[in-house]
Amino acid sequence: MRGLEQHREETPPKKTRVVLFGCSKKAEHLSSITPPFPIDYFVDDDSALWGTVFAGLPVRPPSALLEEYPAGTTVFIASPDYQTTFERLMGMGFGDTSVMPL
Repeated sequence: MRGLEQHREETPPKKTRVVLFGCSKKAEHLSSITPPFPIDYFVDDDSALWGTVFAGLPVRPPSALLEEYPAGTTVFIASPDYQTTFERLMGMGFGDTSVMPL
């Protein structure tokens, strides 16, 4: 599995949607350190968070990812259950090069 550092080195400078899956402390920290790519929004399984703002960004339901073009979207998983989330994203059409752990 590739991580954030490897993604930074390999990502070409083109417009890619970046989504963080999971409203966690790790995700909050990442969004606060001005990463080298813009984070578009958070996705979380907790329906109480949908429509709110977390770390200055909107929180959307996982179904929002179905509106994205998988090849143009990178999803960083900040959820504690990486494997289950990874498998869900694979089922939604995201390839293993578009989904990475934080």
